Amino acid sequence: MRYRTLIFSILLSICFVAGASAATLSDYADRVRLARSAAGDLQKALASGPVTGEVEGRLLGMIENALPLTEKIEMGGTTVQTDYKWLHTDIQRYRDETDAEHRRKIVDSISARLQAIEDSVSELVGANQSDPTKDLDKDALGKILQREEYKIAEPQESPLTRLFQRILDWLFREYPRAAPQPIELTGMPNLATLLQIILFLLIAAGLGFIGYKLVPHFIPKFRKESSRRRERIVLGEVIDSETTSHDLFSDAQELARSGQLTLAIRKAYIAVLCGLEDRRLLKLVKHKTNRDYLFELRKREDIVREMSSITREFETHWYGAKESTPEDWEHVASLYQQTLAKAERS
Repeated sequence: MRYRTLIFSILLSICFVAGASAATLSDYADRVRLARSAAGDLQKALASGPVTGEVEGRLLGMIENALPLTEKIEMGGTTVQTDYKWLHTDIQRYRDETDAEHRRKIVDSISARLQAIEDSVSELVGANQSDPTKDLDKDALGKILQREEYKIAEPQESPLTRLFQRILDWLFREYPRAAPQPIELTGMPNLATLLQIILFLLIAAGLGFIGYKLVPHFIPKFRKESSRRRERIVLGEVIDSETTSHDLFSDAQELARSGQLTLAIRKAYIAVLCGLEDRRLLKLVKHKTNRDYLFELRKREDIVREMSSITREFETHWYGAKESTPEDWEHVASLYQQTLAKAERS
């Protein structure tokens, strides 16, 4: 019986459950707004005439990257799960369709649905930020959560929990519980003490292993450099793991020389983001917005000023109606050089 108790103690001491994180409501709202804006841009472009494959692919990629098939959103103590299978299905229908009129109708439908979702998410943000003790706000939040684009995520046991439960069930079947019987340890008076020492060592080893895995997540200096650099996704564009910020800026210069100034400004903005990540001043994540990157740099006053300027230039020329000029490109190129030069000195 003491050996069985020892087995149970070891299992209970070294097993733990890991949970999955959910996106915040504000991040989700920003991505819905970005997807709706991209759909609106494509809608306007189709209405004005033929659209190049590059522009079409960029806008569709922005929508797909902003709103994955499904994800969990944390809001007001409740976790909801989105379902955008319809969106990705419609985008694929658009790509497969050859008739221009049918393609316009598909984009019109996507834009209208995303606009409705953006409106409901804005309501949800307002209800979530209001005083939760007011009955009116509670009713508003409840009605919004009942809409078809949201469904409550059912809590699920982790694989580790299920494995641990199966082990316990098997042990109880093989070794039914019985009343404890006194055992004479004739000739081995120190066995109980030895087993206790082994148990404590196993517990200490388990806790040490857990600490070894968790500490690098909280203390940057203990993090190990990955032997293989990961791919990065910025503004819907996949950046190869071997591509440097210098390579990206060289591409931007080539675009500028060929007269594609707006694309050159966009490429320079991506280059400066990659350069700052290489210097560990920010971390590129697929769903982060431009404002998220500026927020990460808020404590670096020597860099955030130039970064704010280059972000503003990118958004003005890429999302706005302002026509790009050679002077605009020279200004952005100068901001790129200044930003990375200050980052290099820090």
